Amino acid sequence: MLPVVLRYKFVENIYFESGLSIGYILGLRRKVSEKTQRELTQIGGPIIEEVIYIEYDKIDVGVRFGGGYILTEKISINTNLFYSLHERDLTTRTLALSLGIEYKL
Repeated sequence: MLPVVLRYKFVENIYFESGLSIGYILGLRRKVSEKTQRELTQIGGPIIEEVIYIEYDKIDVGVRFGGGYILTEKISINTNLFYSLHERDLTTRTLALSLGIEYKL
């Protein structure tokens, strides 16, 4: 992901950040529910494996927000939540939680 974020320090060691991110999706798979499988079987449709792989858009754009704690001058820990602005198949959006450790060079 390529984030563009603004960071605001509340107190000396705690900060909040928010902004936009552009990501590249490496893979997408979808689990077929039992209900969908039963409905397909009733109408004579094909039996689908439990997990199917589908074609999808590779680029994802969304908003991210989170915060962190500065441990030392060079090391901090953070967490971010990413929510996609791009909807796939009229029902699916990306929601990702990340935990990280930052090191300033």
